[in-house]
Amino acid sequence: MFRSLIVLHRWMGIGLGWLLVAWCVSGIVMMYVPYPSVSFDEYVESLPRLELEGCCTAFPADYSPDYAVDRFSIEMLGERPVLRLADDFGRRSAIDLVSGEPVGPIQADAALAIAREMSAASSGSGEPDYLGTVDRDQWTVAGGFGNDRPLHHFALNDAAGTEWYLSSSTGELVQQSTRRERVWGWFGSVTHWLYPTLLRQNARLWTEIVIWSTVAGLFLAGFGAYIGIKQFRRRTSGRWSPYRGIALWHHWLGLVFGVLTLTWLLSGLFSMTPWGLFQGSSARVETDRLRGTTITLAAAVSQAARLANHDLPADVTRIEAAPFLGRMFLVMQGSGGYRVRLAAESPGEATLRETPLRQGRPGESSPRASPLQEAPLREDELRAAADLLPGDGVSIAAAELIQEGDAYYFNHHATRPFPVYRVIVDDDEQTRYYLDGATGQLVSKVNSGLRWYRWLHLGLHRLDFTAAMRARPVWDILMLLLMAGVTAVCITGTYMGIRYLVRR
Repeated sequence: MFRSLIVLHRWMGIGLGWLLVAWCVSGIVMMYVPYPSVSFDEYVESLPRLELEGCCTAFPADYSPDYAVDRFSIEMLGERPVLRLADDFGRRSAIDLVSGEPVGPIQADAALAIAREMSAASSGSGEPDYLGTVDRDQWTVAGGFGNDRPLHHFALNDAAGTEWYLSSSTGELVQQSTRRERVWGWFGSVTHWLYPTLLRQNARLWTEIVIWSTVAGLFLAGFGAYIGIKQFRRRTSGRWSPYRGIALWHHWLGLVFGVLTLTWLLSGLFSMTPWGLFQGSSARVETDRLRGTTITLAAAVSQAARLANHDLPADVTRIEAAPFLGRMFLVMQGSGGYRVRLAAESPGEATLRETPLRQGRPGESSPRASPLQEAPLREDELRAAADLLPGDGVSIAAAELIQEGDAYYFNHHATRPFPVYRVIVDDDEQTRYYLDGATGQLVSKVNSGLRWYRWLHLGLHRLDFTAAMRARPVWDILMLLLMAGVTAVCITGTYMGIRYLVRR
């Protein structure tokens, strides 16, 4: 029986060893070069300065004033202001605020004009070249781009070799990549996630292949760990291993790093949330409680018209709706992470203080002022929001404003806004909520499913259990040393399998 297990382990290694080696090496690459994406800050930076002159004179003819939207924002699309809308199902659309006409589909000449305006607004960008439309390529193969296809593809001709993808439906920048990300992406994310376009475009097939390849890898590593421990005993010759040469190295390395190989494979499997494991619940109900109001198209257009009567700070590129506790607020956004919350009600409300907004770059003084009202979020508002989150009959275990991360909300692979108001609910799952300290918006919900996912996937896979382990360069040194050991296990095993085949 034991001999049969050794033979099975050998042949599984021949078939899967190369894949485990590829996963190890690509994991090292991904520590430093992630899959290309457009962060929210990058998106805001790409937008031209918001100019609302001439807007909002015609109400959208194809819409009802009572049309309910989940959220809206006001931005520039080329040289014209637009109202971007999203419904409860995540479907996005846009309305030209000058003509009142729906935006889209975006044709090639319009897409080029939009890209040129964005390029002029983005520091360091070159003159965009139109590369045509793509339905999907290696960097847009995921299903999240479905409503934006076909995509208008541009090369910016800058030093970084940046390429942009604009939605043909709304004209938004939905993806970007640099030359470095594209080159290293093949050795990193594409390899690690088994992400070539030919496979990934079939989401169901890709999911099954990733899951069952990982399960097979777990059996390979598990058999190897059992064999290694079974063979580790003192013999009459005084040796602890029956192997020599490369096999001896594989045995010793497996004893030291075998468990880590198993945990990395297992945590990688959990990243796919197979068979419904570790899936968190929606935060839709809590989000609606925090808002306390319904956004209609008439209200969105009214806010745009009100803003058109005032001077906006020069670096504002986007204004977003942020309803909170039954009242409408707006958040002005601009370069450098600039965010200011505004009261959307008519001037003169006693609960808001009227503060002139500076004209010019944030932080610069200017003789001009605007009657728009700043409405900084107060802690008593956050406490009121905390009481609404759990629903009837459930109490709050703890609520506080935190400036630094905790075990479930922190900066590491992703940049998160701080400060946040953390609310821990006294329910069976000890659910945690994190509210943006600037807007009150719910930015994260952690229940029991996501708590398991955090520890059994993110914790085991990234070794980010504590703040000390996440600190760089401590994390880099730890990960590189352990990854080198696991990679050596896989390389020595794969080499032995190839050598066995050559000798047969």
